[in-house]
Amino acid sequence: MKKLLALTVLGFIGILAACTTGLETETLSANTRFVAIDINPSVEFVLDDDDTVLSVDYLNEDAEIVGAELDLVGLPFSEALELYLNAAIEAGYLDASVEDNVIVITSDDEDKEEEIIEDTKEVLTRRGIGAAVFGGEISEEHRELAETYGIGAGRARLIARAVELDDSLTFESALELEHKDIMQILITAHRAQMQGFMNERQAHAQSMREEMRALAQERRALHEDAIEEGETPDFEAIREEVRDRVQALREAHEARMNELREEAQQRRNMPNRP
Repeated sequence: MKKLLALTVLGFIGILAACTTGLETETLSANTRFVAIDINPSVEFVLDDDDTVLSVDYLNEDAEIVGAELDLVGLPFSEALELYLNAAIEAGYLDASVEDNVIVITSDDEDKEEEIIEDTKEVLTRRGIGAAVFGGEISEEHRELAETYGIGAGRARLIARAVELDDSLTFESALELEHKDIMQILITAHRAQMQGFMNERQAHAQSMREEMRALAQERRALHEDAIEEGETPDFEAIREEVRDRVQALREAHEARMNELREEAQQRRNMPNRP
């Protein structure tokens, strides 16, 4: 479940051909920004000069569950951030009844990263969620790349992501590209991935989200009942109460996602009929 969703070459080309966006490379500026939020779930954003969301990509199935009912493109990022965090809370990925919530915020702009960390803490405080919120330098992989090439950890993750999406690039060659060209790689991939999600998996992710939300509400109710009765909540007992059902749901969801991807691949492989 935690694996990143892979872009197959055939699937990427097929979806991209059907999904023209009208956004030309030259419209992007040096102030276009990359932001990633990792809870698990994990999500990526590209923001324009005005901090408006240009594109979003759900990087794993958990993120697709969280974002199944969200339309974040075109929103001010502060609004998109709050919607996404609230959706993660409602689906149980951030939980007031546990003490080990962790969020990692990564941006290629260090000032923007610090700003988003503070905004994230503010949203969580309003919702009564305790969490450790870190910047992208916590990733050993990206920190090592940053040290090797003399760049920031957020920039290192951005370049690594572009290389992952474009197999004609190496890390060194990607470093030579203009910033807007790197961002265009992400935007194009984001939109192709999102189109595939909406066409193939969104409906099932929405159904899964409703079940996860119901279980999260049940877990919160158990927690609140214990407090009202003057007891110290037994966090482990509360987790155990619903853990097995959540795991069963996730396994069933993963199996269904695999089926949907196979069906979509078969449709793409079918010869065009006259």
